[in-house]
Amino acid sequence: MGEAILWAETKFGELLKKILDFHSSGRGTMKRKDLPEGITKKQSHEAQQLAKNPEILHIHAKFAQRIRK
Repeated sequence: MGEAILWAETKFGELLKKILDFHSSGRGTMKRKDLPEGITKKQSHEAQQLAKNPEILHIHAKFAQRIRK
């Protein structure tokens, strides 16, 4: 079950990255869009870090397989 949660958080991070990309404010400056309601900065950061570093998911999966044996 832990692997499924990490996989879901990784996908969540990928989605957040897409919707939170910088956009123009119309004045020549770049501004980041607000987080979706109910999502904290910490949750967003952790999910995006998992998406940025997929090897974490693979390491966890291998470790979980060893524990189950």
